[in-house]
Amino acid sequence: MTRRLPLILLTCTVGLALYGCPDDTDKPDSGPAVDAGFPDTGFPDTGAPDTGAPDSGEVPDSGETPDAGFPDSGTPQAISFIHTNDEHSHHLGFSPNVDDFPDLSTSADIHGGIYRRAAVLKSLEQEATATGDAVVTVSAGDISMGSLFHIANLVQGPDYIAQTLLGYDVMTLGNHEFDFGPGILASMISQGSIGPTGTPIPLRVPLVVSNIRFSMSSAEDDALAALYGPEQPIRRTWVRRFGEVTIGFVGVMGLDAALVAPFKSPVMFSLAVNDAASCTGDADCPGSVCVPPADDPTAAAGKCALDSSGFDFATNFPALVADVASAVAEVRAQGVDIVVAVSHAGINDQEVATLQAMGLGLENAVASEEILLARGVDMALTQANIPGIDVIVGGHSHSVVPAPMVIPNARSGINTYIVQAGDYGRYVGKLRLHRDDVTLPWTLDAEASGLTTVDGTVNTSGVDRFFLDQLVNGVMDALEQAPIAQANDGLVFPGEQCDRRPDGSLVLPAGGLCENVIPGFIGNLGCHANRQLDFSGCVMATGLPSCGDTTINVPEQCDGATIPLACTDLGYTGGNMACAANCTLDVSACTVRFPSLLETALNFQRPETEAPIVYNGRGSLFFHALGTTTFDVGERQASNESNILNLVADADREIVNTLGLQDRKEPWIDVAVVANGVVRDGLFLGETGALTTADLFRVVPLGISPQERTPGYTLVDFYLTPPELKAALEVGVGVGYDGADSFWLGVSGARVEYDPSLPAFDPANPTTTGRITKLELNYKAQPWDDVNGILEPIFDANNGGFPDPTRRLHVATNLYIDLFATGLGICPRDYYLDPLPNCAPCTTDLDCTAPGGSCNTLAGVCQGGEPAAFSIRTTVPIDGGFRQELKEFLALLAYVRRLP
Repeated sequence: MTRRLPLILLTCTVGLALYGCPDDTDKPDSGPAVDAGFPDTGFPDTGAPDTGAPDSGEVPDSGETPDAGFPDSGTPQAISFIHTNDEHSHHLGFSPNVDDFPDLSTSADIHGGIYRRAAVLKSLEQEATATGDAVVTVSAGDISMGSLFHIANLVQGPDYIAQTLLGYDVMTLGNHEFDFGPGILASMISQGSIGPTGTPIPLRVPLVVSNIRFSMSSAEDDALAALYGPEQPIRRTWVRRFGEVTIGFVGVMGLDAALVAPFKSPVMFSLAVNDAASCTGDADCPGSVCVPPADDPTAAAGKCALDSSGFDFATNFPALVADVASAVAEVRAQGVDIVVAVSHAGINDQEVATLQAMGLGLENAVASEEILLARGVDMALTQANIPGIDVIVGGHSHSVVPAPMVIPNARSGINTYIVQAGDYGRYVGKLRLHRDDVTLPWTLDAEASGLTTVDGTVNTSGVDRFFLDQLVNGVMDALEQAPIAQANDGLVFPGEQCDRRPDGSLVLPAGGLCENVIPGFIGNLGCHANRQLDFSGCVMATGLPSCGDTTINVPEQCDGATIPLACTDLGYTGGNMACAANCTLDVSACTVRFPSLLETALNFQRPETEAPIVYNGRGSLFFHALGTTTFDVGERQASNESNILNLVADADREIVNTLGLQDRKEPWIDVAVVANGVVRDGLFLGETGALTTADLFRVVPLGISPQERTPGYTLVDFYLTPPELKAALEVGVGVGYDGADSFWLGVSGARVEYDPSLPAFDPANPTTTGRITKLELNYKAQPWDDVNGILEPIFDANNGGFPDPTRRLHVATNLYIDLFATGLGICPRDYYLDPLPNCAPCTTDLDCTAPGGSCNTLAGVCQGGEPAAFSIRTTVPIDGGFRQELKEFLALLAYVRRLP
């Protein structure tokens, strides 16, 4: 049956209800709502309360084997898994996005988009149903973070609402679901579905994660932990009957995925523990964390982790296998027909391609987590004498797997089938398995399995756009029209002159002193309710008693009824100007126009000679073109240099150098460093070649500021010595080159020569010199010019090494990379080359001055507390003497606008 949600309520919900509901009169008529083909499982029946009880096909998680509903021996079974992964908030086709709005493009050059994905999901489901298959729709994590749409998750859960509307049956968490922190993730999940009255309710699609743990020592993950349990959205396992097939689901957050989720803390995933070190909190584990057991992740006791950093794969992988194997055993005990792991662990594409080219079986893989997991879990269940995992629906590596990978398990005799469907909704995968008897292993139907391309040639005429339009248009309206500035958040954004913190204290410019703002007055500034400066507490320094004679005398701004300026003269949109008793202008009744997030971004450092960019109808800011391209600036390359990586690095260096360092002792950046892991998309010619706000944001969309709580990773700057810079860049040509693609680094302002045949650099082994053979600064060149600069060697392996190993080098990067620096043994330094407090050498806690920091006495360095990057954020001036964080996406927007 079709469930029609209240239109205006849904629009407000997905359009950031906290900011109000923008006018919707310009929304194109979608026509009457018809049956969209979305399954009913995502929403409760109209008028029926949501009890939280399992759906009718769900097998209770009691640990008992159900007696009813299982097919008899001799009954054939067939099941089709329809799957996607790493959707990353790509609700519009790309790219450019503007080519797909407001009318959907029919070009094969446009990929993805929520409307086309809905059509393909429906088509594949109908195809499978026609052959009598049980059908399951699966998403393998990272549904969020990747486009402007994900910003709405800061206050609502539109990405989960989208998955619900599209009819997914089961999902898992990806690392990027944690990019806004566990608190925001809890909010997203708590509002991930729409109830019968149109109000947000907790997500109804199970999120299966078998290896998650919650902190005993921190309350920061309490809201997320409250959503864990057999009747909650987040579950350790899930057993449900689809048609005649009972499926046991387990969920996996891979080791690499957990490692590259720095804002997940204090949430933990699989970590090896010291069985002899019991604990009831992190304080019991010096230099480590207390890890509860996988089958009771909210427990109040556990064991100390051996490697809490997550960098030691060899140590932690057996723990991952043990966590997943125990979950598999739990669902096998419930008499399931098949075990499916919904996994965000990934494979190594380079390794898989090499094995296939050599004619070797994939079971020989040594660097692909999901393949290793299939084999490891099967072997771990030897003593229990039960099979391991039948199917892994994978994600994280964004791998395009055109045909299911078959991993034989010699111990149990079953095959594990691994599938993955690329990313961004460019493909929808299908895996069809069948067997003639329930006692037989599952067999792959290769002809009916594979990937369906989602592009502009997909026929969307059968898709009811009613609900999806509300989702897309509601978020667009909010980002284009809703003010970014909010009262009482302690932050000052464009349009605001002051604000209050949540505790009521004032945030004021110029030290809060009148004499620093209005000549001739002294005293303390105040802040009106409209977040404009209040001068009523100022007094004239001269003490002249002229105020009140209706004549404006220096230094008066007005006098009684004599008011020389109207609100509009000062840039306000209306209202009534008044004169305070001390003869200063009172703007408390003036109407302030607070710009939206997108207006703020597009007018960032825009020349004053140019008119500001303002909202002019739906899409006018989303798709504002800052430039054009005549060729594709393709996506990042695995373990290799790419144009898009260089573009981002050049943008960071150029914009930081021209805008961001007026308050630094040394205002020039020598080198900017970026990583593949944060460069998420390329820029493509498409039909228009437009480089719009939405397209450029998609390139570097990740992260949030821990201080401003605004979207996007902040740029940071600090100092390193040449040996430290070389050690940092060795990460790129070491682990980045050898397969950990996210760690491949791009640089601007330097030229790096390396030899991949040399052993990778190992900071723990002084005999390894690494792969970099020559490192030269190229700081004189223009950012886009790698030819005409003056090369200055700072390391040459064939000519004496480092000419000056103590030289001070000024480095810029983003917050994400900086958070990994200390884990890799690199401690950022200040101008005087002193280590920053959060990673400085120490012998006791008294040596660690970063707020909340403590001394890891085993390593002899400070840990925890305020990350170094918080104190080295790169900021730029805004109105009123305040400074605003320089985000990486703002740098890219400003840089592209300046390009010749």
